[in-house]
Amino acid sequence: FHPSQASYAGLPPLPRRYASLILAYDWHLPGKEKRRKRKHRKSHGAIGFHDLSRRIVHAWKSVDNEVKTYCSQVCAAGMAAFKVAMKEWERNRGMQEESQHKDCAPVETKMASSK
Repeated sequence: FHPSQASYAGLPPLPRRYASLILAYDWHLPGKEKRRKRKHRKSHGAIGFHDLSRRIVHAWKSVDNEVKTYCSQVCAAGMAAFKVAMKEWERNRGMQEESQHKDCAPVETKMASSK
């Protein structure tokens, strides 16, 4: 990974603390793997979800402002890309629905007269 690659365009530079960090080329791309149903795994018991959550909260509270700013900028860029993609999807969906309605001729029904 290098911040100058095309898929990273529009995102802020990495904080100095992490500038020399080696990451996978697609670490910042959401949905890069197909979602599969997770297999049930027996808990290992090393750390529970509640304890893990507390550790993450504690670690996040001690993060410096440069990293927090970076994360918020990446989040904002991701949300902007998501909103653009959703508008495109909604526009395409609307066109597909219109074309489906044009293809279908209205069906006339005859009511049987009762005697």
